[in-house]
Amino acid sequence: TVPLTADVNETMAILNASISDLLGTPGTAIALWDAEAQVLVAPGRPPPPSDFRRGSSIATRVFETQQAMFVTDAPRADPQNAEVYRLFGANALMVAPMNAGGRSMGVVSAFADRPSIFGREDLSLLEVLARELGGFLHRRELVEQMTHVRAQEEAMRLKDEFLSAAAHDLRTPLTVIIGQTQLMERRRRQNPEAPANETAISTVLTEAQRMRDLTEDLLSISRAEAAGFIAERVPTSLGPIAQEVAAEADARSDRHHVLVTGDEVSAPVDGPRLKQVLTNLVDNAIKFSPDGGNVTIALAATADEAHLTVSDEGIGVPAEDLDLIFGRFQRGSSEQALSLPGTGVGLFICRRIVEEHGGRIWAERGEPGSRFHVTLPLAV
Repeated sequence: TVPLTADVNETMAILNASISDLLGTPGTAIALWDAEAQVLVAPGRPPPPSDFRRGSSIATRVFETQQAMFVTDAPRADPQNAEVYRLFGANALMVAPMNAGGRSMGVVSAFADRPSIFGREDLSLLEVLARELGGFLHRRELVEQMTHVRAQEEAMRLKDEFLSAAAHDLRTPLTVIIGQTQLMERRRRQNPEAPANETAISTVLTEAQRMRDLTEDLLSISRAEAAGFIAERVPTSLGPIAQEVAAEADARSDRHHVLVTGDEVSAPVDGPRLKQVLTNLVDNAIKFSPDGGNVTIALAATADEAHLTVSDEGIGVPAEDLDLIFGRFQRGSSEQALSLPGTGVGLFICRRIVEEHGGRIWAERGEPGSRFHVTLPLAV
């Protein structure tokens, strides 16, 4: 049994082996018609020499005429490609057309070094096998098309959810900015000599920075999709980066404390991008710890990897979401997670940065909270 979703080369290898067993022949080849190149191509098989006259081959004749052929002396029947047949030991050759869904899909060939291996009844069996193979490959195409359609539908669903979340996240700080600015404008008109409202100014600045960060995340998506997302990696001490991220996070939140623990570790990294990863992970840890608590950045090293862990004491990630949350526009599925602001791009960007460094990123459930792990190679 061959899965309909198996790789095409794996599928062809299994089918070729099955046909060889059924016919008792040393060699088989399934060739599919490439409509764009206008040639028959045998996936998973070594290509013939560059001077192979594809248009005049026996397989091409069978495909064009849709009539099976049994040739006892292939080099003689197709002298232009005689050397190719001898190279593959295909002196005796049987070829049958494959059809399905009202179209010609390719041919199935069975070959041997001497004609006595085959009987005329083998050609009839090969024709039956070719019809069955055509049906199988047609079903495989339908499954691929259905999978593609479902993937497009899923992509549209994720995009719609993302746009909705992004619009909500942008609207919230924008509403605050407009409201505070209108309030300051009214007070200025009522009393031009009054001192500036420091609280309102601070609020506007904070919300504007939130909008800037969100906009930067949105722009980072397209950059993250491209190769060369990170700059040149240079040997860098990771401790100061972690301390800087912790200090900035502490300044933004008065209900959480960010600690840095572990050994001093150096690795070749793009410093600003690694800081982006840690900032994202720490901000996530704070966001998903609504009751406050400690967030810890732990540094360690093995013989060939730097290991960074960001852990929190928050609501945690459901076990079924541990792999999904690193996808583009993906968010945790729990009701509490969905109630918090977010567009589902931060962890996707983190994954792309880490993978561009040749590293790995994954999440675990903690007791309580979550732990996010990042490993980076100590050598480029």
